[in-house]
Amino acid sequence: KEFVMSDGRYFSGTIRNISAGGLYMVTDQNMNSGQIFSFSHAFRAEPFRVYAKVLRVQELAGGYAYGCKFEELSPGEEADVRNFVYQRQIQKQLEKQKKQELPGEDLS
Repeated sequence: KEFVMSDGRYFSGTIRNISAGGLYMVTDQNMNSGQIFSFSHAFRAEPFRVYAKVLRVQELAGGYAYGCKFEELSPGEEADVRNFVYQRQIQKQLEKQKKQELPGEDLS
């Protein structure tokens, strides 16, 4: 995913976890607690720019991990994020159930 620092510099990273209130990401970009960055994502149909504030910093081998809080989401944008997270949770639960089923077993 491509992110933009508040000073306009671009960097790449991977969102590892997302919730209605924020995200956990890893990147090789060094940031400080309190720093703001943004990214564009289509949580539903139309993409919109999301702003996030770094709350926690963790150094990793070869990079950094950040716990971040979303900033300035409108009620509609927050609802889109919540719906996206809910749909992902359902999808993961269904995938987990499929893995637990034994091949060839008739469950009816």
